[in-house]
Amino acid sequence: MQPKSHELNGSNGDIERGERVWLVHRGGFCAAFRLPQQNGGGVNNIEPGKVLIELEHNGEQMYVEDDDIEMSNPHELDLVEDICQLKQLNEASVLHCVRQRYASNLIHTKAGPTLMVVNPMVPLSLYSEKVKIY
Repeated sequence: MQPKSHELNGSNGDIERGERVWLVHRGGFCAAFRLPQQNGGGVNNIEPGKVLIELEHNGEQMYVEDDDIEMSNPHELDLVEDICQLKQLNEASVLHCVRQRYASNLIHTKAGPTLMVVNPMVPLSLYSEKVKIY
């Protein structure tokens, strides 16, 4: 089921979507789409510095401060091995990548020459007894 603002584009039948963004808030961040500002020939009552977004998880639309959104990466980069390959390098995108890799049991992530390891808190059959350090 597509959220209500995703309409079919009459020219080619593709689903027209807004730009993917992260809404950053006190509790963390969530995926959203920045929707185009529509004038429709009437007076635009949108406050300066505000943008219209639609939350990805429930389709709720709201106006938020422009400073409260960060650019998102395409889904193809969710499991990228080196976060330096992300097109949009911001806190929400990095945390999302590391979280997606962890959920896929990929606990090692590179950040250029640095290796980050998220401790899964379970024994791993990844290392032999000779390699394990206690």
